Order: sequence, then structure tokens, then C-alpha cells
Amino acid sequence: MPRQRRRRRPLHAADLRIEAWAPTMHACFAGAVGALAESILGPGRPPVSATVRFDVRGDNPSALLDAVLRRVISFLPRHNAIATTAEVVRTETGLRVRCELVDAGAVVLPGPIPKGVSRGSVLCERTDLGWWCAAGIDV
Repeated sequence: MPRQRRRRRPLHAADLRIEAWAPTMHACFAGAVGALAESILGPGRPPVSATVRFDVRGDNPSALLDAVLRRVISFLPRHNAIATTAEVVRTETGLRVRCELVDAGAVVLPGPIPKGVSRGSVLCERTDLGWWCAAGIDV
């Protein structure tokens, strides 16, 4: 199985595309959250200021990833915080996610500020080598 990998690249001037690969779906989702954090913060990691847990529901892996990313993006305007990591586990009704947060006010943000997930842009699928996911992020 491949190690967890992630990548980010611009779609065009107002969007960003994140991708992640991992042996499991849950690790792939964690990689997507990490790719989003890198796009906002750059390669460095400020100290963790808090942790948060939340649950999401969805009918399929793409819908679950979409729900996770939307929730993570909402931390910036609601709590002035950026999720840097995620631990994802399955529940009876969906997923439980635990994220480490950094205080956005304590860092100079070198990257674009995400505003949301681009409609219809989230893909998540099993491959011969594990899982792959991608999402378009509106900035």
C-alpha cells in the first residue's frame, strides 16, 4: 500500500484543488485536511491551540469527504481557527472527526483563504493501491 500523500495546486485564479492518497479512506480524508491546511498555512505548522470533534453523515465516500471539508473550512470564519490535522473514524451513522486547530490570529497566512468547497468537485474512490480523493476549494 502507498504511504499517505497529498498535493495541492491551483485550478484557476480563484480556486484550489487538493488531492490525497492513502491506504484507507479515513487516512485519505486526513490527508485532504492536511493538504487544505498546507494551502492556507504553507509548510510550517504553528502550535496547536485547541482540538475539536464533530460528526458528519453522507451516502458515499465523496459525500462524506465533502461534509468533512465544509466543516473544516467553517472553522476559519466561525472560530478564527485552522484545522491542521484530522483523525477520522467510522460511526454507525457516518464519521467522527477529531481535528487539531491553530489560532489563525497568531500567524501570518501566506496562502489563500478558503471560502468553501466547489459544488460537484469532490471525488473519492478506492484504487488498486488504496484510496484517492480530490476536491476543488473556492478561495
